[in-house]
Amino acid sequence: MFITGPARSGTSILFELLALHPDLRAPTAAEGLHPVPLPGDGADPGVLGECEQELWADVQPEFQAMHELRSDLPVECITLTQGSFCGFHWSMLAPLEGWFPDPAVNYDYERRFLQMLGGGAGPTQWVLKTPAHIMLLPSLFEAFGDAWVVQTHRDPARTMPSTVSMTTTIQWLRSDDVDVDLIAQLVCELFTAALNDSVDLRESGAVPAERFVDIHYTRLMSDPAPPWAPPASRWASVSPTTTPPPWVTIWRRSPRASSACTATGPRTGASPPTGCARPWLPTSTTSA
Repeated sequence: MFITGPARSGTSILFELLALHPDLRAPTAAEGLHPVPLPGDGADPGVLGECEQELWADVQPEFQAMHELRSDLPVECITLTQGSFCGFHWSMLAPLEGWFPDPAVNYDYERRFLQMLGGGAGPTQWVLKTPAHIMLLPSLFEAFGDAWVVQTHRDPARTMPSTVSMTTTIQWLRSDDVDVDLIAQLVCELFTAALNDSVDLRESGAVPAERFVDIHYTRLMSDPAPPWAPPASRWASVSPTTTPPPWVTIWRRSPRASSACTATGPRTGASPPTGCARPWLPTSTTSA
């Protein structure tokens, strides 16, 4: 099950909600960064992952308010596939002139990565997430023919400036030379083309439209329960004996729900909760 859509359209909060379903499994950041157990009495992968995740919050505390990094939270496909060097991870961190992704190699790498993690007991149906999947839908279904795609929708006038703000912050973590105008141009062009293509591909039958579920950001954020009636009925064919638990109850048990500074504020545009050391960054190209 792949969650995708424009960046900043609710994909992360949706990912974390679905990851809490007892029949679904999402890779954690600790697994994504350290998938192979260390020999002997080596350090716990969770501890190592947490140190690596916290490094970026120490370098740029504002980024933590934009997109929290924790070893116990579900991690995106771009982190799982960074070792393939054929996905969008590295191009997000820095401008790579003349670089293009290789979806076939990247998805093959991801499949093998998941097969390695999937050994042992527990749910066998993966829930995965990365906004870039929306740019590669034909390749995604070619690699994962039985995939479900959950596509999020939000006003592009809100998602694209916020994406520019976050991407420039990611690059400023690593460089003093960031071309904001170029990033803004690329974000606009890439996601405009991807959103238009996602409509055309479904209407033309180039991808299986019946395997898509559409979730609107405003509905999701106003009440996480109602949007799940149609998807739950579709997924019943996958897990016919399981009734999905109430999503609000699940969310209250999630790791993020206990974090005062990141529970809902940056996702809804609300004012920062009491106790946050830093204010939210405005989501505009200029402020980025």
